[in-house]
Amino acid sequence: QVNRLEITPDKRFLAAAGNSHIRLFDVNSNSPQPVISYDSHTSNVMAVGFHCDGNWMYSGSEDGTVRIWDLR
Repeated sequence: QVNRLEITPDKRFLAAAGNSHIRLFDVNSNSPQPVISYDSHTSNVMAVGFHCDGNWMYSGSEDGTVRIWDLR
Protein backbone atom coordinates (compact mmCIF):
# COMPACT_ATOMS: atom_id res chain seq x y z
CA GLN A 1 0.00 0.00 0.00
CA VAL A 2 1.35 3.40 -0.99
CA ASN A 3 -0.38 6.50 0.36
CA ARG A 4 1.94 9.19 -0.94
CA LEU A 5 4.97 9.56 -3.25
CA GLU A 6 7.45 12.42 -3.16
CA ILE A 7 10.77 12.97 -4.92
CA THR A 8 13.76 14.72 -3.32
CA PRO A 9 14.66 18.21 -4.58
CA ASP A 10 17.80 16.85 -6.28
CA LYS A 11 15.67 14.15 -7.96
CA ARG A 12 17.91 11.34 -6.63
CA PHE A 13 15.46 9.59 -4.29
CA LEU A 14 11.77 8.73 -4.21
CA ALA A 15 9.96 8.45 -0.89
CA ALA A 16 7.01 6.06 -0.74
CA ALA A 17 4.80 6.48 2.34
CA GLY A 18 2.75 3.47 3.38
CA ASN A 19 1.29 1.72 6.39
CA SER A 20 3.55 2.75 9.28
CA HIS A 21 6.68 3.20 7.16
CA ILE A 22 8.44 5.34 4.57
CA ARG A 23 10.74 3.70 2.06
CA LEU A 24 13.38 5.68 0.20
CA PHE A 25 14.31 4.40 -3.26
CA ASP A 26 17.24 5.40 -5.48
CA VAL A 27 15.70 6.75 -8.69
CA ASN A 28 18.77 5.80 -10.76
CA SER A 29 18.93 2.20 -9.53
CA ASN A 30 17.28 -0.84 -11.08
CA SER A 31 16.99 -2.45 -7.65
CA PRO A 32 13.44 -2.86 -6.32
CA GLN A 33 14.83 -2.72 -2.75
CA PRO A 34 14.71 0.56 -0.80
CA VAL A 35 17.93 2.31 0.15
CA ILE A 36 16.53 2.83 3.65
CA SER A 37 13.25 2.37 5.49
CA TYR A 38 11.89 4.67 8.20
CA ASP A 39 9.59 2.77 10.58
CA SER A 40 8.81 5.00 13.58
CA HIS A 41 5.13 5.67 12.84
CA THR A 42 2.51 3.24 14.17
CA SER A 43 -0.22 3.86 11.57
CA ASN A 44 -0.66 4.93 7.94
CA VAL A 45 1.79 7.61 6.82
CA MET A 46 -0.36 10.05 4.84
CA ALA A 47 2.09 12.92 4.23
CA VAL A 48 5.75 13.04 3.25
CA GLY A 49 7.90 15.82 1.87
CA PHE A 50 11.37 17.34 1.78
CA HIS A 51 12.96 20.61 2.78
CA CYS A 52 14.23 22.51 -0.27
CA ASP A 53 17.89 21.70 0.53
CA GLY A 54 17.10 17.97 0.70
CA ASN A 55 18.67 17.48 4.14
CA TRP A 56 15.37 16.99 5.96
CA MET A 57 12.27 14.90 5.33
CA TYR A 58 8.97 15.35 7.16
CA SER A 59 6.13 12.90 7.57
CA GLY A 60 2.66 12.86 9.08
CA SER A 61 0.69 9.82 10.12
CA GLU A 62 -2.81 8.80 11.11
CA ASP A 63 -1.29 7.95 14.51
CA GLY A 64 -1.36 11.71 15.17
CA THR A 65 2.39 12.29 14.93
CA VAL A 66 4.55 14.44 12.71
CA ARG A 67 8.19 13.48 12.38
CA ILE A 68 11.22 15.27 10.97
CA TRP A 69 14.00 13.07 9.64
CA ASP A 70 17.64 14.12 9.24
CA LEU A 71 18.79 12.71 5.89
CA ARG A 72 22.38 13.88 6.18
